Amino acid sequence: PTIHTMDRTPSAPTEFDNVTINVLVTDDYGVDTVILSYHNGTTWFNVTMTWTGSDYEGVIPVLPNGTFVSYLILANDTSGNWVISGTSNYTVQEDLLAPTIHTIDRTPFAPTELDSVTINVLVTDDSGVDSVILSYHDGTTWFNVTMTWTGSDYEGVIPALPNGTFVSYRILANDTYGNWAISETSNYIVQDSTTTITTTTTTTATSITTTTTSSTTPDDQLDPLRLALLLTGVMILVVIYIVFSRRRPK
Repeated sequence: PTIHTMDRTPSAPTEFDNVTINVLVTDDYGVDTVILSYHNGTTWFNVTMTWTGSDYEGVIPVLPNGTFVSYLILANDTSGNWVISGTSNYTVQEDLLAPTIHTIDRTPFAPTELDSVTINVLVTDDSGVDSVILSYHDGTTWFNVTMTWTGSDYEGVIPALPNGTFVSYRILANDTYGNWAISETSNYIVQDSTTTITTTTTTTATSITTTTTSSTTPDDQLDPLRLALLLTGVMILVVIYIVFSRRRPK
């Protein structure tokens, strides 16, 4: 068989890293077996590699810091022909990488003097996070609060501070090997709390109805003028009657 280039991931492993070896092996008559053989400073171990669909893969387990590791590939074909690669080496490194501090969230975003402020942050590290600290400045003094793991991130609280206070805060985190990471500093100004009063004015419309009463004189009630005219008419009729009565022949 032909053993092509080998890849190692990670390239500089620490005492917390499994090491994955990938290699492509080809043969005109077919590859039968590919073996990863590694030495941990004391003993040689053989691991049968697995075909991934594109190459063969094997894993060297976690080893202590400072271990000098040697490894090589052995492969045979279906006709029993064997080939052995050259030997590669690496030394297990001490973990010198600090934790990774991800996005920091603040609730509420614009706090007033009535609000405590909750800070949430996700911190990760390959060797394990040891502690996460919320450090905040109240305009006079820096205070440190050990943050609590909530199950999904770390949480700490900045207490309520007076209106107008300029607050600065940052996150400090270390791993189990004492590597520290410090986030950038964030800031906010404590706002004045406001109370919104809603006044509802109800206007009642008053309807004023003016009633005009008309006095109607019944038809059977005669005013003095009509009565005088009536009497005058009667008198005229009486006079006419008397005149005509005297002129009749006897």
